[in-house]
Amino acid sequence: MNLKTKPVLLSIAISSILFECPALAYTATVAKGATVYGETITGSTNAVQNVHGTANDTTIMMGTQSIQTGGVANNTTINAGQQSIYAGGTSNEVILNGGMVQINGVLNGITATGGKVIVNAGQGGATNPYAAGQLHNAVLSNAAQLVNRFGIDYDTVVNAGGLLETGTTTDYGWKNSAISNNAVINANGRQTVDNGGTSNGSTVNVGGVLTVKYDTHKEFSWDTAGTQYGTANGSIVYGVMNNSGAVDNATVIKSGGQYTATGNAVDNRIATSYDAVIESGGGATLYKDAVAAGWNIQGRADVNSATASIKDSTVNGGSLQITQGTANGIVINGGIMRNVSGQDVNTVVNSGSYSLGGTLSASSSHLTVNDGGRADVYSGTLTDAEIGGAMFVTADPSAPESTSTLLGHFAVNEGGTLNLSSGINALGANFTVSDSGAIYLSDGAFTVTHALNAVTLNGGRIVFMQPKSGNTPANYATLTLDSLSGSGQFIMNTSLAGLRGNLLKVTGQANGSFGVHVADTGVSPTSDAGLLLVKTGGGNADFTLANAGAAVDLGTYQYRLVGDGNGAWTLTAYAPPAPTPEPQPEPDPASDGDSVPDPAPAPLTPPAPSITPSTAAVLSMATTAPMIFETELNPVRARLDQTRTHAHGADAWGSYITRRISVNSGAGAGYDMDLNGLAVGADATLDTDSGALTKGIFFSYSRSDVDFDRQGSGDVTAYSIGAYTSYLHNDGFYLDGIVKVNRFENDVNARMTSGASADGSYNSSGIGASVQGGKYFYAGKTYFAPYLSITGFMTDSSRYRLSNGMQARIDAQRSLLAEGGINVGHEFSVKSASVIPYLKLAAVQEFANGNDVKVNDDRFVNDLSGTRGVYQFGVNARLTPSLSLHVDAGYMQGSGVESPWAVGVGGSWSF
Repeated sequence: MNLKTKPVLLSIAISSILFECPALAYTATVAKGATVYGETITGSTNAVQNVHGTANDTTIMMGTQSIQTGGVANNTTINAGQQSIYAGGTSNEVILNGGMVQINGVLNGITATGGKVIVNAGQGGATNPYAAGQLHNAVLSNAAQLVNRFGIDYDTVVNAGGLLETGTTTDYGWKNSAISNNAVINANGRQTVDNGGTSNGSTVNVGGVLTVKYDTHKEFSWDTAGTQYGTANGSIVYGVMNNSGAVDNATVIKSGGQYTATGNAVDNRIATSYDAVIESGGGATLYKDAVAAGWNIQGRADVNSATASIKDSTVNGGSLQITQGTANGIVINGGIMRNVSGQDVNTVVNSGSYSLGGTLSASSSHLTVNDGGRADVYSGTLTDAEIGGAMFVTADPSAPESTSTLLGHFAVNEGGTLNLSSGINALGANFTVSDSGAIYLSDGAFTVTHALNAVTLNGGRIVFMQPKSGNTPANYATLTLDSLSGSGQFIMNTSLAGLRGNLLKVTGQANGSFGVHVADTGVSPTSDAGLLLVKTGGGNADFTLANAGAAVDLGTYQYRLVGDGNGAWTLTAYAPPAPTPEPQPEPDPASDGDSVPDPAPAPLTPPAPSITPSTAAVLSMATTAPMIFETELNPVRARLDQTRTHAHGADAWGSYITRRISVNSGAGAGYDMDLNGLAVGADATLDTDSGALTKGIFFSYSRSDVDFDRQGSGDVTAYSIGAYTSYLHNDGFYLDGIVKVNRFENDVNARMTSGASADGSYNSSGIGASVQGGKYFYAGKTYFAPYLSITGFMTDSSRYRLSNGMQARIDAQRSLLAEGGINVGHEFSVKSASVIPYLKLAAVQEFANGNDVKVNDDRFVNDLSGTRGVYQFGVNARLTPSLSLHVDAGYMQGSGVESPWAVGVGGSWSF
């Protein structure tokens, strides 16, 4: 009988052939309750031992050992022939070197290096494997083969050369019900699951192979079993697993493991995989007619056939590539998904990245990119998208076959960004941009155009990217829309120096309220012509400049967005409103005809355009040098006053000065400057027949912090060295002279209207002199000293550039001051000390009114000319014959200049 072809237990009693022969080497029938030891079954293929009792340590060389119901065999060695274990029979620990073991009962432990082990139906027929043959702890190697047809094998180990068949293709007309539990497939071992068989928890180690496949039962016309497939559950794969038209569930592909699935639609067999985990370092590929669902992809997975698909799966740090085929409901939580030339639907990118493209046939629909996710569209067609993360849509103009096409509705939501390059096809798409969402449009070195269908802004932005020119003139993108509605902002770039910039064109209706933000620059336009930024085909849309103060800095002057009432908005230089002319009285009807009419009023001068804060900063810094020079002269002039009120010989002196100066140059530039400085010097007085002559030298250092009225700040570090002389005649006349040379280190930290920085620095030098003459009149210990002085100062010219591109040229800055005043004081003697409080009142006239400054190509004049009043109070005290102290405080106010306070404190030591 061929037990492979029969699903039921053949209860044929094999009768002993009665013939004359020598004495047998084995017991033909081991009766119930009997035990035999160490027998060898041999003689012929017809040799049979029926075991109803117990057979220990049997060696089978030829023939058959039949373990009957209730029979037990222990430690059997099979070199040829076979052991047949009937239902109810048990065999323990078999060594199979050749031959066969047929199991309808139970076999516990077999080590097979050759031969075949077959697990049959036992009493379970073809449908109940738990009542069929049971096999525990088989170890297969070399050419050993285990064929489980209808029973269960447990913990089988398949080593090199071994084969475990869970279900077999040779059962014609039958569907197998075999189950393999917890098999281990080692290097060069194999397991196949076929024809209704089921594998549970197999471990496929490196070099091992697990194949799950199907049988069509079409080899013979009488075989009506139909197509039957194997199922693998919970397999753990370090080696190779192949699903050939079968089913696997909860497979785990470990690092280094490889999985493939291939079906055959002709046989109506789709290779199906559910809930697999592809761990990091593992790989899986779906080929034709393969379907995967519920996968957890931590390693690499590929869909590589037009008839393959994956659905409802998650990429968790791994990679999924759709070379061909379809994907539906993929969620990306870190890692990468690439759709090269397939189709995907309902993909969600939570983190990690998604890409579409490689061929024109790639397509995606209903894509969701959440915050933290990124999507790149290189080519193909994308229909409908929700964007809360980042999406980049690009196209290669040199490869039209790689065009990216957008269709349907694109919603760019809070925090989302959609980046569009030129050359894509988006005319079939509508866009809604909400909250902080934004669409970014590329500029470039080539002609750049963007065309979209309907756009709705719900607080969102459309941003024109800054052009990158390389070695060619930069081109600014034009955006053409079929329609525009809502409210939001457009961020645009311009280069008025070349009358070039971004342009928004709405061919249809534009309705809503929109802001236009234009980037500041320090480069001035080459002409006064405006620049068209927005053109619409109709509607009630209103466009306003969204920059701070509704103005943009473009070089020297500020510009505003001005509408023409016909759907066009142009960037135009801004000037304050012209003054309203005084109303003219109506003519007196009672006057006679000979009366002479009043002359017509002079025409009003239109206001000049508004300068930018950067321009104001340049103009402000240009006026600081004369102010610093004048302030640093004050302690020297105070020292000369002291030499006339207290007799001395050779002295060393020092003075600290601090002063605030507020300036408005009249050119639209103003600032507050706080100066702190130190002056030190030494002098000597020589008596002559007619008076006293004083000569001295000094050095000064100061640091000035400048706070611009139009945003930003600056600072000036100044060093100077000088000499002075004074002659006091015995009759009270005196004459002072001072010469001083300065070095100025200037740092400019301006701010544009938008708040962006405009930084620069430059150095300059200056030289100046002061001459003062007067006369002292005494009434007791009170003196009156009227005086006149003249002070001149001039710097060299300087050039520098701000970081925003603004060019500055500061011509030589000049100051010519004439001063007339009176100094009144009274000497008090306090013990051995002499204290002289004094009051100084003066009027100062600044004559310099033409200090030129050139900003870009625009020339300005800083004019601080005019009259100033000076008010000062101080005290000179000689405490000892060697030590003198002084303190003074003052206020100055005049045309364009005010010093709310100035303080000087110092002392001298006589040698």
